[in-house]
Amino acid sequence: MDKNLNLTIGEITLLENKLPKSCTNIELFARGKRGVIFKAESNNKIVIIKVPRPNSDALSTTVLEARYLEKANELNIGPRLYSFSDDYVVMEFIDGVLIKDFFRDESILAEKIFFVLTHIFNQLVDLDKVGINKFELTNPYKHIIIKQNFEPVLIDFERARHTIRVKNVTQFSEYLTSKTILPFLQKKDLLLDVVKFKKGISDYVLSGELNLENIL
Repeated sequence: MDKNLNLTIGEITLLENKLPKSCTNIELFARGKRGVIFKAESNNKIVIIKVPRPNSDALSTTVLEARYLEKANELNIGPRLYSFSDDYVVMEFIDGVLIKDFFRDESILAEKIFFVLTHIFNQLVDLDKVGINKFELTNPYKHIIIKQNFEPVLIDFERARHTIRVKNVTQFSEYLTSKTILPFLQKKDLLLDVVKFKKGISDYVLSGELNLENIL
């Protein structure tokens, strides 16, 4: 649980009263800039419930986020969406590590990292194809979770939008070549030729085809 939630007891009670009655064993889990996250049980599943913070500008985006997550689910992307209303979004709880911690784990083999990157890029290409721009992928340190079976899951679709020029692949590529991540990848003999990698991404923008084996 985030120990710095900065919420009064009254605000917490107000938020809890908005949660679906089917959820039990509810606990405060984390806080975002615009929302509060609860962890709970529902229909024998562990779930996450996102609720807009009181007086937040996110109050009108709950349904919008659910709609984009619903579209992502149709592509087998993101946590499973279970239910939503104007007050909350209930979705699958994803148990795993944040992508930044995954990359920095020296015990992870290069082949596993390549496996994860391949699956992330495949998901981003799919989102690009349907015109959904997830945003926040230039620094997705808390927007991608790697499960124990090395399955990457994109989370947090509250800023997703339909755009003409989608940039999921290009934004994530910027993250991989950043000073905070690139050294850890190169230690595993991945992305050693940054110029070649960027050229491959540029070619993807023009052709819509991405060959990771040739650029990673």
